[in-house]
Amino acid sequence: LPGEGAYESLSMSQFTYYDIVQNGVEFSLFTNEYYPGIEVGFPWKWWENDAWLDNPLNITFDLDYDQNNQYDRLNEAEKRLVKLYPLEAYLISKNRLAAENETISIFGLNGLNDRSDAFRHAFFNAMNTRDCGDNPFTFQNIAKLFSDAHESDVPVQLIKEKEMDLWNNKIGHDVGNVIFPMFVSDANLSNQIFDKLTKGELRYLSPVEPTPPRGNNGLNNDFWQINGDRNLGKHGITNSTLLTPTNQ
Repeated sequence: LPGEGAYESLSMSQFTYYDIVQNGVEFSLFTNEYYPGIEVGFPWKWWENDAWLDNPLNITFDLDYDQNNQYDRLNEAEKRLVKLYPLEAYLISKNRLAAENETISIFGLNGLNDRSDAFRHAFFNAMNTRDCGDNPFTFQNIAKLFSDAHESDVPVQLIKEKEMDLWNNKIGHDVGNVIFPMFVSDANLSNQIFDKLTKGELRYLSPVEPTPPRGNNGLNNDFWQINGDRNLGKHGITNSTLLTPTNQ
């Protein structure tokens, strides 16, 4: 094991889940001067602070913002995982921004239920799987635990959107399941995901109403919300909407 001083001298961002397991470092070694997220201003023991976790401006795993550029806050299943896996939760929160930026660099936007959305979810989960690995005792894919938790609280009118996300998440989990994660870059994962997109292995929704401009609630005034309730928004999905291969 590295000496305690050597461990504490490293930035938290340099560690992955595999580093923690292989070096035998326990979460009990976190201190108020060294813990996940300290370098970006997260408060000490943020993973135990429900009020802090409930603010999506602090942390969110949501990839789909609404018409006001607002993200969903963590649901209860996600919060339970954060408390079990604070380091992984921090890594995933960082990867969310990387996934959005990479999607914009390729497609010019972060769309909703389109090919860019399919890519974003798959790439995000590929990075998360690479960085978080498996629970060494249960052998569960930690990234899958988080992505399944995120999709566990979806309103009925968005079930097709959930099916799309689960499909693309699975592609990402498979791509990110690598033997030597330290040798697999974000660019490598991005290229693999984009290749799968062009071959039609990812899924998007079609036909759907085009995403309206900011401040507009769509053709039927029900795209983002109904009577102010975001949980009722249909995101342009209709009875004729289908999961569609990304090469079509």
